[in-house]
Amino acid sequence: MTTNTTTTISPVCKGIISTLKRAGVHVVVDPGIRTGYNAKGMYYQGTIWLQGQPTGDCGTLAHEAVHWLQEQPGGDALMGRQAVPKGKEAVINLVQSRYNSLAWEAEYAAWALQDQPEVVLKLLEQAAPPPLPPPQGIPAPLGVGMAIAITALATWIMLRD
Repeated sequence: MTTNTTTTISPVCKGIISTLKRAGVHVVVDPGIRTGYNAKGMYYQGTIWLQGQPTGDCGTLAHEAVHWLQEQPGGDALMGRQAVPKGKEAVINLVQSRYNSLAWEAEYAAWALQDQPEVVLKLLEQAAPPPLPPPQGIPAPLGVGMAIAITALATWIMLRD
């Protein structure tokens, strides 16, 4: 993550950022970023742009992470009105009052889930590739050292006869 300020980031925000990073998504903090609809962030082609650090509840980060999730296999479950959980129906009116109708389908779930970053993190963990396993076998420096030692020993054996 690229940052311009130093601020404490919550564990949930760190989890979202690391899971996005593992999936190849860049998170960039740029206070000068210009977004549509006076938004505090945006997602575009594998990068999440934020105007400020994702601290506290990290709502903007969670919102933009939902947009990445919508592009993943099965992400259509996070599109449209059906993605708005019960009790969050007010989001529909909010989205329709703030956005052009072409954006509604993608914005419903993002707005409904932005105040639940723990839920977004769980969804990301299901969608992102698993972490790489620890390396197996001989560590590279040791392997190289052994190869050099074997070569030196073989050379010494050949030269002493």
